[in-house]
Amino acid sequence: MKFMKQRIYQVFFNLSMIVKGIDGVIELAGGLAFIFLNRENILNLLSHIYDYNMLDISNHTFLSLATAVSKAFETNVKNFIIVILVCNGFVKIGMSISLFMRYLKVFPVALVFLSVLFVYQIVQLFYTPSLFLILFNVFDALVILVIWAEYNQLKKSRKFQK
Repeated sequence: MKFMKQRIYQVFFNLSMIVKGIDGVIELAGGLAFIFLNRENILNLLSHIYDYNMLDISNHTFLSLATAVSKAFETNVKNFIIVILVCNGFVKIGMSISLFMRYLKVFPVALVFLSVLFVYQIVQLFYTPSLFLILFNVFDALVILVIWAEYNQLKKSRKFQK
């Protein structure tokens, strides 16, 4: 039974590191893509989508979306988004690789990093409630628990080996 429980932790740990790594690649790509996007390109795309009725949205919803996009592409906000996405992407990729390779010193740093993001996402839920954000929080909570369990397991096994 103990072997089976440990095996489940291992599988979930490996899968969660792969998912976090892919998430990091997507964030990095998104941040780099933001460098080349401008407000006009996005508004033109939204306009084409709206004109061809690809989205079933009211004028009010479209106007809100267009306004939000135009505000997001103000220079300071755009630069902030680029920095956050690129940094977050690099950190998640590095963290995933390091944890996957079982570098013991990275575990506490990863736990702090993911915990801070978790708290930020909880706060964000109060401002923009979302089912996806709730699901991400549940997944992140499970990842934090699995990383903690893996860290403790590695510490015990390495202490026992010495």
